[in-house]
Amino acid sequence: MVMPKRVDFDEYCRLLELDGAQEAELRRMFEDYEEKLLKLLSGGDPAVEDELRRQVEAARDDPDALEELKKSVSRRLMKVMTESPADFMALQAERYKKIRSVLDERQRKKARDYVPRSPTGNPLGRLGGGGMFSATVIGDTGDSGGKDK
Repeated sequence: MVMPKRVDFDEYCRLLELDGAQEAELRRMFEDYEEKLLKLLSGGDPAVEDELRRQVEAARDDPDALEELKKSVSRRLMKVMTESPADFMALQAERYKKIRSVLDERQRKKARDYVPRSPTGNPLGRLGGGGMFSATVIGDTGDSGGKDK
């Protein structure tokens, strides 16, 4: 199995030949997903959500802060998966359903080869199942195994 190539969001849209409406809808989906992921990881605690937002902002341009964010998100994701895995799975299922509704069959087939980076520049886009973005569009459950640049 060939691992999907991680590409910038704009390149992803170009490679899949998305029209303006499709691109805008996928951008909204990313933003919505990242917000919901933050809320899920914070456990509904506004102080924790604020701290995660600070970590996300710090991680945008700081490799050390990105490593700290990865550790924090990993701990929080393990807690979510232990305490309420259905919530995380529902969030993923909602995202995948929306993605499938935007892409046509031809685009879904092309999507197998690529994993888009978040159009928002949010490091959570790299941590929150980005490899699954492409794979689940086509019904595959494999991980991209790709690394960000």
